[in-house]
Amino acid sequence: YRRLLAAVGGNRTVAATLAILFILTFLVVPIALAGAYASNEVREWVGWAIETNRHGAVTPNWIATLPVVGDWLNEQWTRNLGHPGGIGELIQLISGANIGSIYRGVLAAGGSAFGLLLALLFMMIALFFA
Repeated sequence: YRRLLAAVGGNRTVAATLAILFILTFLVVPIALAGAYASNEVREWVGWAIETNRHGAVTPNWIATLPVVGDWLNEQWTRNLGHPGGIGELIQLISGANIGSIYRGVLAAGGSAFGLLLALLFMMIALFFA
């Protein structure tokens, strides 16, 4: 920041503005893009899990054809996930919670992460303009 301040002739407002823009460009924007991508992936997985839980699903071909463990995984998939309600039973067995409560927890965590990102942005502004 000191070198940036010297480069703009000691103007603290311009230096602080440029520093915040650099931070936004090289830290916050890539993290936000990665977060958006991850949230879309999670949304897709949750949608798939809900549909699979509702109707059941056959073992995906790529899992069944894995060398060495493919047959065993196919058998486990068919026994535990192949019938309607299989994912819900598995989640209930492992965690004691149902899919709805887990989904609400993920949504709450996402909202908390967004609030944390905003707090970080305002801390940066306060740091450079103070």
